[in-house]
Amino acid sequence: MSPIPTGYNQRLNANGTLGGIVHESAYVSESAIIGENTRIDARARICIGVKIGDRCVINEGVTIADQTSLGCDTYVYRDVNIGPNCRIGRGSSIKSDVLQRTKLPPRSEFTAATTMRGLYKNYNWCLYRGIDKHLMLSIGCQNHKVSTWLTKPNTLPI
Repeated sequence: MSPIPTGYNQRLNANGTLGGIVHESAYVSESAIIGENTRIDARARICIGVKIGDRCVINEGVTIADQTSLGCDTYVYRDVNIGPNCRIGRGSSIKSDVLQRTKLPPRSEFTAATTMRGLYKNYNWCLYRGIDKHLMLSIGCQNHKVSTWLTKPNTLPI
């Protein structure tokens, strides 16, 4: 095992298993489960009930909301927000914000530039039946809280 870098600490999960390394300025909920050889960088926030697989990299400023799970070998880029109750498949690369209840299949690459054609091609991860066309049109919009639309689907414009 390689030495722990300066500013990082080895995590002991609540269930007694040895987790990854966590930067001293990161916040990790006591109920979160962090896999082996996973690295969580500075200013990251890992919330209640989050499960992160082995060999993941959670970069600086990332927020992972409640009850989300990330598969093994997932890479999350800097300052990305992942909403609550998401399921990210193993080997994924997350480059932009992910909305609540999103399900991504293994080896997905999720970016703000994801096209509607690309979303339909990987249609294994449907957010909500009936409103995904509005969501897909809004994924690339900056400074717009699409996730608030998901709480009241009947209020969406048609």
